[in-house]
Amino acid sequence: MILASGQVLIPRTLWTSEYSYRKRMDYYAGKIVVVTGAAHGIGSALATEYAKAGARVVLADIDEKPQSSVAEMLRRAGLDARAYYCDVGSDDSVREFAAAVQADIGVPDIVHNNAVLIRSGGILDLDMASLQLQMNVNICGYIRVVKGFLPEMIQRGSGHIVNTASPNGTFPAAIVAQNLLPYCLCKAAAISMSQSMAASLTPYGISVSVVFPDVTYTETVRGLSGSSSEAFHKGFGAFLKEKGQSAEVVGKNIVDGVRSREFFVNTCPGFEDALVTWAKHKMDPARDYLMEATSKNSI
Repeated sequence: MILASGQVLIPRTLWTSEYSYRKRMDYYAGKIVVVTGAAHGIGSALATEYAKAGARVVLADIDEKPQSSVAEMLRRAGLDARAYYCDVGSDDSVREFAAAVQADIGVPDIVHNNAVLIRSGGILDLDMASLQLQMNVNICGYIRVVKGFLPEMIQRGSGHIVNTASPNGTFPAAIVAQNLLPYCLCKAAAISMSQSMAASLTPYGISVSVVFPDVTYTETVRGLSGSSSEAFHKGFGAFLKEKGQSAEVVGKNIVDGVRSREFFVNTCPGFEDALVTWAKHKMDPARDYLMEATSKNSI
């Protein structure tokens, strides 16, 4: 808007967007950021947003072809990105990956654990081999990756560990609790391991954040399989397609939040209110706390 005096007024929405972008650029510029599970979905979006904010991004995944395509796309845009093979479920693979990154680029400033393996199943039909596989990737994998870089981060006296969790690690809706027990278990573990890491690493100058993304529709959901019914697989995918945010939107919100270096990084609307209600109702598992919170906030 141009005033009679000739002064130009910039709409607040544009100003705040530009201000946020500049703050992100100032914080992430030149930092080495490792993102696991970076070939698809939220991981790919995270790598893209970190790179756009000026970071030197390391993409890590077992799915090499799409991951390499993401890294190449970022480089063509003039951004700093490299792709490495890493199976977070393997001690040897993570060890080799961490050594290669530190030899090629340096000690990471931020390690963002985002890799995830999801197979359906509840207590009535759960396959134990599937449970163990998911725990190895989604729980032990987070710990492996952190330990791969930790000695050098401690020696340097700085760093930031970011672990992607989920509201489903606290109070999953009944349909999720009944059909995605391993996923809920692993995301609950991401919360508690983040607390343990923070207690241990803060004295060494290393901060820890646990991230709670908004509901997201990704490739992982489209290809969901496991011991639950096909009706659940289709219905759950349809629900997320209708209600979920895109990975790109979620990734941007997470990268904005991680910059704060706070322990609790929430990008899921209604989650904080739902936590309070959850405690007030003695963690009653029969309630859908997040749905209640979002419905209340939308009135």
